[in-house]
Amino acid sequence: GSAPAPINVFQRLVRQWDRIHPYNAAQVLKLAGSADAARLGAAWQTTLEALGLGRVKLNGPRVSHHVLNGDAERYAIAVGDGQVSLCEFLSSELNRPFDDENEPPFRPFIHCEGGHHYAGIIYHHWVADSVSIRMVLREWFYRIYAPGRARTRPLKHPANGYWSIFGAGRANWGWTDGLLTSVRWSSRNRRVARIVSSGYGDFSARFDLHPLGEGLVDPLLSFARSNGATLNDLFLAVGAEVCNRYVPLARTRRRTDLAMGTIVDLRAYSKQDLSDTFGLFLGFTNTLFRPDDLVDFPRLLRRAAAQSILHKQTGLPLSSPVRMLAALAVGKYYGRKRLIEFYRKRVPLAGGISNVNLNRSWAAEFHPAPLLDYIRVSPTGPMMPLVFTPTTLGKQMHFGLTYRPSIIAPEKAGEMAREFAGRLRELADAGN
Repeated sequence: GSAPAPINVFQRLVRQWDRIHPYNAAQVLKLAGSADAARLGAAWQTTLEALGLGRVKLNGPRVSHHVLNGDAERYAIAVGDGQVSLCEFLSSELNRPFDDENEPPFRPFIHCEGGHHYAGIIYHHWVADSVSIRMVLREWFYRIYAPGRARTRPLKHPANGYWSIFGAGRANWGWTDGLLTSVRWSSRNRRVARIVSSGYGDFSARFDLHPLGEGLVDPLLSFARSNGATLNDLFLAVGAEVCNRYVPLARTRRRTDLAMGTIVDLRAYSKQDLSDTFGLFLGFTNTLFRPDDLVDFPRLLRRAAAQSILHKQTGLPLSSPVRMLAALAVGKYYGRKRLIEFYRKRVPLAGGISNVNLNRSWAAEFHPAPLLDYIRVSPTGPMMPLVFTPTTLGKQMHFGLTYRPSIIAPEKAGEMAREFAGRLRELADAGN
């Protein structure tokens, strides 16, 4: 195995979130034909060995990676028997803790349905970001469908934490700016409506998948661009509109605004090449909307776009470790209940967006056959009642919705999803 890597500030924070509720995520390949479980199992095994990911263990604040050896430690692959739907299975896995320290942080599974099957990984999120898991799934896929392209060298591990890669000297931001940005960020949050506290302590989550079909991608892009926005801005604006209607917010005279969260992949900001480095490199931003933005869609979209540009210019995602350190410090002294209340009050998010376009990734080349679709499942974490995960592959688009039934009842979540989809279709028509 490779040398132990110190775990970075976000990884430490995510491990703290685990005290509140399991912080698990999943990624799933939807594949044509029926599953060959033995072959998938063997390919999974060789993938882990080749990538040097056989064991990922926590030793104090450091992590060491050991290669698996011997049959005794073979990974079990859960095979769905069709009694439980894919979404029910994924929902139950989001709530199942990785509490046995001898268990690997990956739970691979196969799920069979009709003329296709799913091969995916539930993962303990502190270990890896979405990009890292995409590499692991790519290698698992290659070993079955394009063996000549499978990687034989272990993935790299970061030698040091965030500061060595994204620190004030390495990327374009300074400590003073970072602190100022963070102070401004928390003072802006004082105007944001919080989620009603009843039911807030129950973090169990459910996941549903909503196909949007073909033909929405291009018109939505052209609609966004003609309004000086990106597709992500568009999702944020539609998400804000829907959350404003359905999320139970305790608005007061002072707290009138609504905030949406976005998880940002920080790899793009790094001066070193992290394309084959396994780890967690994430930051986050908040987008705030005033009541009058929420009743005027063009204005709502402009507001989202203006804030995205500002976030990029000020390096807000890069300074998120400053805010993470503050949350980490608080978590050291607070019990579970106080920590939950801290997040509800200090980071009052109505929802989140995690948007990925896979058309520039390995997946595009194998779509639509044998790779029918690629599904991502995000956790809500302690800060959000729900998260929309739009994914684009080829001409297809779908979105996942992870939500907390204690705050959004399942039938309300269904209405939210229909409204989110309906708004996207309307905007696509306008883009045409």
